[in-house]
Amino acid sequence: MFVRTGRGNFGGRRFAGRFNSADPRAERAALTSLVLALLLTATQITPAAAAPDLAGSAGPAGLTGFAEEDPAEEEDDGLRVEAESIYRVKPDEGVVEVTINYSLTNEVPNYTRGYTIYQTYFSNMSELIPLEAQQIEAHRSNGSTLSVTQTDVTDETQVSLSESNLGSWDVSFGRNLFFGQTRKITVSYVIPDGPARSEEAWARVNPAFIAVIPIPHGDPGLSTVRVELPVDFSVDVLGDDMVKTWSGGTQNLEAKNIEDPFEWGVAVLADNIEGHSQSSFDVPGVDGALSVSWWPGDNVWKDFIEDNAQAGLPILQEATGIPWPLGGELEISETVAPYIAGYAGWYYEPPGDTSDDAYVEVGEDLDLVVLMHELAHAWFNDDFTAMRWLSEGLSETLAQSTVEQVDSSQSDPFPATTRTDPHAVALIDWRIPGRDVDFDEESYGYSASYMVVSGIAEAIGDESMAAAITVMWDRANPYDITLDDPGPQRVDWMDALDAFEIIGGSSEAEDLFTKWVLDDDQSEQLAARADARIQYAALIDRNHAWQIPDLIPTLMAEWSFDDAMSLLAEMELILNSADDLAERAQTRSISVPIRPKEVYESTPAVAEAFDSVRHLIADQSEALDALLAALARNEEPSSFFDGIGLYGTDVDTDLALAVSLFEDSSYERSIEQADAVIVLLDDARSEGIRRVSIAAGAAFGLLVMLGLAIWLIRRRRARRVIAPA
Repeated sequence: MFVRTGRGNFGGRRFAGRFNSADPRAERAALTSLVLALLLTATQITPAAAAPDLAGSAGPAGLTGFAEEDPAEEEDDGLRVEAESIYRVKPDEGVVEVTINYSLTNEVPNYTRGYTIYQTYFSNMSELIPLEAQQIEAHRSNGSTLSVTQTDVTDETQVSLSESNLGSWDVSFGRNLFFGQTRKITVSYVIPDGPARSEEAWARVNPAFIAVIPIPHGDPGLSTVRVELPVDFSVDVLGDDMVKTWSGGTQNLEAKNIEDPFEWGVAVLADNIEGHSQSSFDVPGVDGALSVSWWPGDNVWKDFIEDNAQAGLPILQEATGIPWPLGGELEISETVAPYIAGYAGWYYEPPGDTSDDAYVEVGEDLDLVVLMHELAHAWFNDDFTAMRWLSEGLSETLAQSTVEQVDSSQSDPFPATTRTDPHAVALIDWRIPGRDVDFDEESYGYSASYMVVSGIAEAIGDESMAAAITVMWDRANPYDITLDDPGPQRVDWMDALDAFEIIGGSSEAEDLFTKWVLDDDQSEQLAARADARIQYAALIDRNHAWQIPDLIPTLMAEWSFDDAMSLLAEMELILNSADDLAERAQTRSISVPIRPKEVYESTPAVAEAFDSVRHLIADQSEALDALLAALARNEEPSSFFDGIGLYGTDVDTDLALAVSLFEDSSYERSIEQADAVIVLLDDARSEGIRRVSIAAGAAFGLLVMLGLAIWLIRRRRARRVIAPA
């Protein structure tokens, strides 16, 4: 028992299904048994399914015996068998009428040994007929009835026959067939419709569904097979090609002159929607239209589907975290078509159908796991992902968990496999098969897919699993789910890994992906991803209020790690510069304008934003450098002459103005003001000396003038004393 999904080629349908090979259910499915046994066993038992009895020999006296060294026995039995096998399907009567028209010719020449002429003849042949066949008859061309009796065969052959539900019947020729003679014989019988879930049924024939496997009965190049069906049935042919023609109310499928009857194999499946019994039903808590389509009379199957869909769908919906996804109707149909292809069921959406309707086809067995698996494909199908392993793994994992809650006695998980299995493939390369299905590879693929997804689900729990599925479903960016732009149209393995790890918190996902999913080239991408995630996490953990550019998480989600790391490094430099600026300003209780963050977050283009911020921070740094230099210069020790030189100035006011200009983002004026303060402080000493010098000179001049004045006064007084009497 194994699982299947994706885009298939059966009848041009897109489908997803649950593989049934090596599943006990397949053994219970009669037509699956038929395919395996009939096409393999029947051709081994008897050539072209019509073996002549041992040829007899007649001598001149009419005595019969067997030629011990008959030349004809070296290559073949010498009986030329031309056969036209006609399968007339009559669904209203519930039968397939089989008619095989033989033209038998004895091609074994008479031969002489001594004086005796030996004639080889054939008296009967063995015919393989389904055990449930009825009205078995054989007639000659003239209408006379021939004897048909069931015969005993060897134990080994009997086992093979019973497994394929076939019996061996002896058809008498009536009269011996001698060399050169041709006899036309018709063998006919009726195959009835098998009851539902019968282990022995050979065919399904009812007004709703037909499954017929015709068999060529003639020699190579001499076999013709024709299947006649009503025209109101839609027909699929699995296997070799058949030509379709129409005649009145009948459609005919025919293969002529089949070159290799032993290898030729066909399953004819026909469906008549109008013939099904149909009804709609509601599922509490699920906002969707559902209907069931079943074979007339099989109400047990119909009740099973309705009851368990009503019980299981709400659980599936909760497990996905996503409301019912279909806008149209989901029809669940009873059919054995998947069994014929080796599957237990499938889900498909008709290509080109804009109604948003979908279909689930499951076998007649009452299999709860299969039903839940196919219902899960309403979420996980070809629209969701092209990764077959992902949709199958999710469908099976959620189906198993749902069955555990609905009816744990029906739990039936896939068997474990190993990466060293001879049929192992990297799951990334596990595709929908074409006509030639490698069932061993299918078996491995389904088991491995389930092991990967169920292993993750078991580790992270239901709630985290639903969160991861929701992010994948929404095509959201797991690095920033608030981003408006959706991700890729379909989820790939990279999206799944990010969702399981980043959203689900899985620590096992990468190891499971590396072991089961990826090839060597893809595994190499994980190292770059790890480095980028470390750098991204470090940026997120930094204590700052800056918003990370949308482009960075977008590049991370796209796995463009080189570009992402380049932007991360550039962002890191900008943040370092901004933090350094803020720290230096804080030492002087200077407020750094918020404009860099505003400019950065208001510029949509990342390159332009980074460029604008770099220039802004550069301008701020230059102004702050000048401002800090002025403040530091003002705090240096001053001399007597510095004080004299600064007399009449207000440095603190000038510095306050420079700070105010900086905080108002007037960086050039702030620099000019800070530079002016530094110049003022640098020139204060010389100015003080100049001022002192001027003052001293002025004082000396005053003293000289004062002395001169005193001298002149004294001289004038002296003149007055010396004047004549």
